[in-house]
Amino acid sequence: MSKSKKAVIVASIFIVVGVIIAFLSIAINGFHFPNGSVDLLGMKALPDYVKKTVQIKDDFNAVDIAGEASTDVMIKNSDNGTNYIEYYDTDGLTNHAEVVDGVLTFRCEDKRTHHPTISLGFGSDTKTTIYLTEKEYQAIQVTTASGNIDYRYSYKPNTEPAGNSAFTSLKTNSGDISIADIEANTLTTKTSSGNISISNSSFTTLLELHASSGDILLNRTAAGQAEFYTTSGYVSASELSANTSLTCNTASGDVDMNIADAEAIDISAMSGYIDLELDSDRSYSFSANTQSGNIDIPHGANNSEYECGVTTTSGDIRIRQE
Repeated sequence: MSKSKKAVIVASIFIVVGVIIAFLSIAINGFHFPNGSVDLLGMKALPDYVKKTVQIKDDFNAVDIAGEASTDVMIKNSDNGTNYIEYYDTDGLTNHAEVVDGVLTFRCEDKRTHHPTISLGFGSDTKTTIYLTEKEYQAIQVTTASGNIDYRYSYKPNTEPAGNSAFTSLKTNSGDISIADIEANTLTTKTSSGNISISNSSFTTLLELHASSGDILLNRTAAGQAEFYTTSGYVSASELSANTSLTCNTASGDVDMNIADAEAIDISAMSGYIDLELDSDRSYSFSANTQSGNIDIPHGANNSEYECGVTTTSGDIRIRQE
């Protein structure tokens, strides 16, 4: 047997022995299912999370959610006609829900000493879920550091206009934001390194999306006014419509859109390509500019009240209108 094969075998044995010792150490220090996270400094299993449910009996007209930094947050319609929150506490970490001046607030008090940890790939789902009864709230705000936000709440009255709140704001630094099957008035979202995805939703007044290094993904989405901004992510949309204006700005990402309708379209990119497919019957006046790419656009109409302007520095531009 060669020396290299012997070295590989010896190294493999040491790795297996090391893993066994690590698991034995964790077990001795209190590891037990379903806890799937380990404190590497003390080689101890982290304390279990305990699920709690709190009923919100006081009336409120606005919602302000800011839970534990890494916890995922979901907002959805109540399934039993009452307002309530499901969340998880653990040793040194407690959450509090209360109504103050007509605002439902949810806050986290974290007194834990944070050490390096490792997840073993299983464990309890510690997502915070807010269940809201159907009414039009003045504002709904969700803020989290690294957790994902899943927004599914929608209020659909029998009379127009429909909407879930006068203003909805969703913010996370490194988590994803997912929105589906809602009707709202104004929605603004912001994430630094996560993606934003919206499907089957409409926004009466404004839809404003900000993603620094994440992508923006839209499907069957309508808005009064739509604004999309991303630094290094791409923007992809299908069956997108805006009653007034549609603005999209990206620094180094591509733009690929199927636009059902918009009075005014303004798309700009620094180093990405732009590909637009217009299903609208409007006669647009087209303008396009790129410094180092190719341009393929329709002739369009002269002096039209409907404008479609596209600019990129180093990418190709293609616009199609059947």
